[in-house]
Amino acid sequence: MVDRRGRRLQLPGTTGPKPAGTDLVNRYMDRLTFAAQHDDAVALQFNEVVSLVRAPESLLAPRFALRVLRLARRGPAHRPDPVPTAGRGG
Repeated sequence: MVDRRGRRLQLPGTTGPKPAGTDLVNRYMDRLTFAAQHDDAVALQFNEVVSLVRAPESLLAPRFALRVLRLARRGPAHRPDPVPTAGRGG
């Protein structure tokens, strides 16, 4: 259910209404990517869908969707701030 039509709507010059449910799917996919940063099982299943090993509908299975929504509450994983390096100069 990763909607290619929804992605086309982001291209310049695209006209017409969004298909019903596009915003909902996009919000869920945002949460899924947050959850995948915290949980290897979510990341694996998402990668299997992207790799065409699993059907996209598997991302919407009730148990999986609840796991995604629970984990997504943590928000995106943050990378540590880079260590500042001394500038080179003379």
